[in-house]
Amino acid sequence: MYNRAEVIQKIIDHTGAKRYLEIGVAHAETFLKVKVDHRIGVDPERPSQHLVNAFAQVMAQSLNHTPAIHLGCNIDRTDISIEVKNCSQPGQSADMNAEAEGTSLQNSTQYYQMTSDDFFTQADTIVGPLGIDVAFVDGLHEWKQAVRDVENCLRYLNNGGVIVMHDCSPISELIATPFDRLEEAKKDPKWDGAWTGDVWKAVAWLRSAHHDLRFTAFNCDWGVGVITRGRPDSVLRYTRDEVAELPYEKLDQNRSRILNLKDPSNLDDFVAALPVLGQPKEEVEPAGA
Repeated sequence: MYNRAEVIQKIIDHTGAKRYLEIGVAHAETFLKVKVDHRIGVDPERPSQHLVNAFAQVMAQSLNHTPAIHLGCNIDRTDISIEVKNCSQPGQSADMNAEAEGTSLQNSTQYYQMTSDDFFTQADTIVGPLGIDVAFVDGLHEWKQAVRDVENCLRYLNNGGVIVMHDCSPISELIATPFDRLEEAKKDPKWDGAWTGDVWKAVAWLRSAHHDLRFTAFNCDWGVGVITRGRPDSVLRYTRDEVAELPYEKLDQNRSRILNLKDPSNLDDFVAALPVLGQPKEEVEPAGA
């Protein structure tokens, strides 16, 4: 059984991805596990202690275990450039570039403390013409927000790029509680902290509205969805209003059809069929043509 970080890493390794964007870093469990040349994290919360500790570890190892922070230093040919700001306002970032053997951080790591909507208003400057190779959407757990995040990522996704979505396949109605009813759900005696929100509805809408995208969900780690450009295996025909009104029972009765759900045993073959970055973009014909 794969987890989200393992799925992302398989995709990065096969496609040769260099630039990774994560929406919804939270405690940075996935963000710190993914090995890639350049990564950007976006979350409205301050960096978690786990993330801060990882940065501190890089600093300590690279500065001969000196527990001090230096700006713009070069020691033993290890380049470190660290700029830490209050990122509550758009345009401010915690930009940490590190290359230190044996650490979880890679060549360049940036953290933006802001909402994804704010981030994308200035992504032309932050992401620039280099674009994004792999994006991971794991933010607010609210379907309309997840749709916006995916559609915004598509604007910067390079040829052969991949978007991964988490929490696509909740296993109970309680776990799938919409964001606006979350506090009420926490009072339920069965509540154990597991929560995906109604991200599954984002899948239903994306598969209905974007017939130039291929969406496949793998039945692992609460449902890991993979989006690429290309002719879809199948499409849905819901309107946006219909998606908004879909009850959880509809998902439970039609999970495989709505999510295009696959067994994790198919993951390796699926990844092997992904294009390597830099290959010519596939010409996409409208579904049903």
